Amino acid sequence: MGKAKRFGILVATDGSAEATAAVKATVISPWPRGASVHVVVVRTPLPVADIAGVPAAVFTDLDRGLAAVAESARKILAQRWPDATSLLSTARNAVNRDSTLHRFEMATISPSTPG
Repeated sequence: MGKAKRFGILVATDGSAEATAAVKATVISPWPRGASVHVVVVRTPLPVADIAGVPAAVFTDLDRGLAAVAESARKILAQRWPDATSLLSTARNAVNRDSTLHRFEMATISPSTPG
């Protein structure tokens, strides 16, 4: 008989009030014992025409802010899952079958914001 897979929970957030409420709801939801949880914040790449002339420091600060959003959600989830992880990913990587996000092999996705 094959080894049972660990139940995984993937929480995507954008840091909004609605997303933060969903992260908190994930903590109190009745998940199976031994579940693992991962947080992802996805950064949508901007078209090159829209970023021409924008200093690189702007993108560094943007990534730093999004990483802080992911870390904030991870800390909330760590109340129940001390080994919770977080990831900042580009939209391209999020749908790539070889990306870190896909390798999590989540069984459940907890929605963050509507629409």
